[in-house]
Parts: sequence; structure tokens; C-alpha cells
Amino acid sequence: MASYRAIKPVIGIHLLDFTLFDQPKYANKALWNFALRDGECCEVCLGRELQIHIVELRKADKVQQLPERL
Repeated sequence: MASYRAIKPVIGIHLLDFTLFDQPKYANKALWNFALRDGECCEVCLGRELQIHIVELRKADKVQQLPERL
């Protein structure tokens, strides 16, 4: 039986064809990387184990933040 420590990270990459964060202070930010925290114990965080990346494609194209390999 495999150990949970041997499990590889889960990485979600979400390519959005719309602007999710349209507040003016985020106008030049199109690449997002989120960490998940427990609702009651905020110090408990899933970092490397579960990654969520969001690319706002329209905004990324406008501010030229599209990764080269994308």
C-alpha cells in the first residue's frame, strides 16, 4: 500500500475567456495562483499538494502576460 506522502500534487489550470477579477487594482494582473486554507483553522493550508492556477486570457493578452508555452 502506497504512503500518502508518495502522492503527487494535484494541479488545476483554468483558462478563462472572461475577466474574473475586474476591479481596477487588478487590471494588470491576469495570472493567479491560489492556496487553499481550512475555513476554521486558517493556519492549515494546502500549498504544493493542491494548486489552483487561473489565467484570465483576455486580460493576459491585453497586458501581455501570456506564458510563452501557452
